[in-house]
Amino acid sequence: MSKPLWMPMTTGGATTRGTALYDFAPAMYVLLDATGMIADVNLTGCRMLGATRVRLIGSPFRSWICHEDRRAFLEHLRRCRFGDDMVESESRVQSKDGGVTPVRLYSKRSWYDGSAVFPTVAVDLTEQLTLEREKRAAEWQRDVARANEAAKDQLIAMVSHELRNPLSPVLTAAHVLASSADLPDSARRLTEVIKRNVEIESKLIDDLLDFARITRGRLELHLANTDAHAVLLEAVNDVRAAAEARGITFDLQLAAADANVYADELRLRQVFWNVLSNAIKFSEPAGRVIVRTAVEPAGRLQIAVRDFGAGMSAETVERLFSPLEFGDHVPDRRSGLGLGLAISRGIVEQHGGRILGSSTGPGAGSTLIVDLPISRAPRTAAPDRASERRAPGVVPRVRDGTGERVLLVEDHEDTGSMLSLYLSRHGYDVTVVATLAAALSALDQPWEIVIADIGLSDGSGLQVARRARLSAKIPRKLVALSGYGAVSDLAASRAAGFHRHLVKPVDLPAMLDILKAD
Repeated sequence: MSKPLWMPMTTGGATTRGTALYDFAPAMYVLLDATGMIADVNLTGCRMLGATRVRLIGSPFRSWICHEDRRAFLEHLRRCRFGDDMVESESRVQSKDGGVTPVRLYSKRSWYDGSAVFPTVAVDLTEQLTLEREKRAAEWQRDVARANEAAKDQLIAMVSHELRNPLSPVLTAAHVLASSADLPDSARRLTEVIKRNVEIESKLIDDLLDFARITRGRLELHLANTDAHAVLLEAVNDVRAAAEARGITFDLQLAAADANVYADELRLRQVFWNVLSNAIKFSEPAGRVIVRTAVEPAGRLQIAVRDFGAGMSAETVERLFSPLEFGDHVPDRRSGLGLGLAISRGIVEQHGGRILGSSTGPGAGSTLIVDLPISRAPRTAAPDRASERRAPGVVPRVRDGTGERVLLVEDHEDTGSMLSLYLSRHGYDVTVVATLAAALSALDQPWEIVIADIGLSDGSGLQVARRARLSAKIPRKLVALSGYGAVSDLAASRAAGFHRHLVKPVDLPAMLDILKAD
C-alpha cells in the first residue's frame, strides 16, 4: 500500500489528513509532485483512469492526458509552480482502455515535508457538457422553428398579396361597367356575376389565411366588452340578401337578458356570419331560420341557430367542425372549401367558448350553438382597427369629391388604371404613379387625397405617408391600399400616418364613403 495521501488543507493552523475522506469522493483527487508525477490518487481517480493505484503512482500525470491537451496541461503546471493562487483549466484524461473523460482541473501549490506539491481535483464534465450540448441543440431547434415560423408568415403574406392583387382590377372593372347608364340589362347581369364571384374568391382567400393562422396559433384578437346581440344583428343584416334570394325568413328570439361578452367584435361577427350562412345554405327554399339567445345557469351566453333543412347524420355531426369536411348533407360541394365552421371553432375557442352542432337526422334540420362566457365588466366600445373612432353623436361631413386631386400610387398597371377610371367617374382628378420615387417627387405638389399601395417595386408605400405628413399642405386623406391585411400590417400603416388601410380587392363603395367623409 502506498504512503497515505496528505492533502495539505490548513484549518486554524492545523493540517488535516485526508485519505479516507477523499477515496470515495465523486471527483478525482490526485497529488502531483514538483515534476508532475502522481504521488497519490484516490479510488475515484483509479476508476476514471481504469488503473490500480500501484500502476498510477509514480507515473507522469500528463501521460494520462489526451495527446492534444498535453501542451495546455504543461502550461497548467507552470502556472502552479510560480504562484499560490488556484489554477484552473479544462482538459481530457484518457483511461487505460482508451476511454476519454473531459475534466476541469483545479490545482494549488502547497508544501509537504519541505517540498512543493500540487493537490489537484479533476471534476468529470461529461454530464455538464452533455447538458450544454442538449441546451445548445434545443436553442438551435428553437431558432430554426422561429425562422420557419417567420418564413411561413412571410409566405402567407406574399401569397395573400399575390392572390388578391389580380382580383382588384377585375372587381373595379365590374363596378365601372355596372355604373354605366347605357349598359344593357344582359351586360349588367354579367357584371353582377363577375362581382359576386370575385367576392367569393376573396372570401376563400380570407378563409385559407385565417385557417393557417388558427392552426399555427397566430390568430390575433382585439378583445373588448361587446354586445353580442348587436353583433348578431349586424351579421343577420350581412346575410339577409342571401336569405331573401332563397325566400328564407329569420325568426329572431333574442331573449338573453345579458349579452355582454369579452370578444373581438369583427371575429365574433365572422363566426355569426358563418353560422347563419350555413343555416341559409342548408335550408329548403322559402324556409325559416330561428335565431335564439339565452343565458345558461352557469353564466354563459348561448346563441342557437336552427334551420329546418337537410339535417345531418350522427357521423356528419362528429366531423362537422373538421377542416375540409363537407359531410353527406352538403348539396353543392363547389360552394366553398369547408373551412368556415373549422375557422369558427378556432375563433370561439380562443374566446374561451365552444361551438356545438346537433341534428336528429337527415331531413330533420340542424342546430348550431355558440356558447360564450358572459363578461361582467362594463361594456366598452371595441377598438376600431382601421381608423380612430369618432366621438359619439358626431356626424362626419360628406364631400362630393368633385375636382379633388388624388395621387394614386399603384404599381399593378390594371389596378391603377381601373381605380383611376372608377374615381374619375365619381368626380375626382386622379394622377397615377407606379413607383415610390415618382410618388415622393409628386408630393412636392398639393394633394387632397393620397392612396398608396404598400408593396411597391422600388420600396414601401409607408414612406409615402411619412413624406406626405411632412408636406406644407398635408393631404386630407391618406389611404393605404394593399394585398397585405394582417393586424401587424394595419398597425404599420397607422404608425406611418395613413388614416385607413384597405385590403384588396377593395370594397369600392366603402372606399368612396371613406374619401368623402371629412
